[in-house]
Amino acid sequence: MSEIPGASRSGVWEGFAPDTDLPSGPDQASVIDAGLESSSRHSKEYDVLVEDIRTRLASGDTLSYFRFEDWLRRKFGIAPLRAGAAVFVGLVGVGIRLGLALAATTLVGEWADIPWVRWTVILAFFAVVDVVTPLMNRPLDMASSPAARQLVEVWSALLPTVERKSDLRDLVEFTRRLSRLTVSLAAGMVVTVVMLVGCWLFTPPALGGVPIGSIVLLVFLLEEFGEGVVFGNYQQSAFIIHEARYDHHLFWPSPADSPQVKSALKGGTRHGFITGIWITFYLALAVWLVSWGSPLVLPLAVGFIVIGYLTTISVALINRASIQKIVERSRERWLTVLQDRIDGFGRPVPDLSHEESARLRESIDLHNLIRDAPSTPTTTRTLIHTAVGLIIPTL
Repeated sequence: MSEIPGASRSGVWEGFAPDTDLPSGPDQASVIDAGLESSSRHSKEYDVLVEDIRTRLASGDTLSYFRFEDWLRRKFGIAPLRAGAAVFVGLVGVGIRLGLALAATTLVGEWADIPWVRWTVILAFFAVVDVVTPLMNRPLDMASSPAARQLVEVWSALLPTVERKSDLRDLVEFTRRLSRLTVSLAAGMVVTVVMLVGCWLFTPPALGGVPIGSIVLLVFLLEEFGEGVVFGNYQQSAFIIHEARYDHHLFWPSPADSPQVKSALKGGTRHGFITGIWITFYLALAVWLVSWGSPLVLPLAVGFIVIGYLTTISVALINRASIQKIVERSRERWLTVLQDRIDGFGRPVPDLSHEESARLRESIDLHNLIRDAPSTPTTTRTLIHTAVGLIIPTL
């Protein structure tokens, strides 16, 4: 709303000059709050729904290797979060990957070409990831780890401001569908195929010069990059896009200044920086695996950088647009309530009592303040913040 439609129709502006001194505190709050339906927030059911969503978002159940290793751990009756469980998942993960690499090597008879030192470093990385993931991203039947929970709470800061419980229930169902193993596994496979096809198209003979066992480990590396980094980012964006369909109870007169909005934007910037570090890490491991002198280094580097850049930048812009949509919805709701109040006076200012005139002035000034308040950071500022997170892989 760029102006107050209806005010000229009713004539309430006639003879009135807006005051620049706005009321604050309870007096200001009373102008609007009565016009909005009461929120069902802060009930026990509401808190349970928020907790359910955040637990799923912080869980590692979307990762295929995590699900398989957790299933084996349960089959053997090993308690989670114990030293025995860490050793078990580490050995299982390394054993499966090494076993497949050795099986492929046996099939083609390349035993003499095995780069054992390179394999050891890559397998050590997989072991660390397998051990740390259950500690950070725990199964759904366990409480989230403090570190994972904090990350999720920052970028999902707007979740507790959703107005209706029915909308939260819909978000719970959407999160369940989004967290299906088939979705993340498909994302990982797509990234792997794209990267390998790109390498083959760029330098067709190059893949043939890499030991088959190293190719197997490279496939594992690319698949986990697709699941953990690429899908992990787009999972966040898909959730925020869906959340933006609902009304939120934000601080006013500038919804964009709500602590929850600022936290969500800050969380997006932090997530982009973490993504940049992971892109660099996976790129370095892939280059190490195929050796620095391999013709695959350049296509792999280009693939990681392009996919990483596209993922990070597109996610930042999508998240910003979704948060802006949430802010605009909140702004329009406040403006609609205020407009109804202004139109409700129905008489020119000279015909109003002193008390009515004061309330009208308060409503009009507040309407204009909300209308002119900023929404979210500009696209340029978002891109600059995102670029900061990509400095490391760029270098």
